[in-house]
Amino acid sequence: MLSVFIKNGDEKLSGEVVTDVEKEFSKLRVTGKKIEKILIEKIEKGKYNDVNSYIDRFGYKLYYNDISNGCKAALCVVNFTDKIIDLAECGNNARDIIISFCKTGNILIEDNGIAISTQYNKDIDVRIDKYRFFDIDRLNKYISDERLYGPDMSIGGIERCI
Repeated sequence: MLSVFIKNGDEKLSGEVVTDVEKEFSKLRVTGKKIEKILIEKIEKGKYNDVNSYIDRFGYKLYYNDISNGCKAALCVVNFTDKIIDLAECGNNARDIIISFCKTGNILIEDNGIAISTQYNKDIDVRIDKYRFFDIDRLNKYISDERLYGPDMSIGGIERCI
């Protein structure tokens, strides 16, 4: 499952937090895994081409150095699953796509009051605090209304983590 940490939360972060996504991205090689292709397609509106390049939304072949910070962060999430990737330089669309499609990894987000969009994928597998969520609407309710006081466990789409 994808682990989500919220900045200024009470939870202590155990593990390396990556704040320089550009630097971390320079350490990886895009290999064309299915999840990498999905992230490039959804965030960049582009298409995986090969290990060195992708085709952008206008049909141009570009190198991965030219990809957006949001997509670089997403690719870091799926390739460095032992590190916590700070999404500070990502737009909400990249944040939402990462939460919608990444099934492993760790991210650090800011609670900016903007709900996570359900337009990409409603079903998720996300851990935040001591809870596991399977539905974006349920996750949004928890973050916006219940996080300070504890969730209503009678509402579906959530379970307590051990």
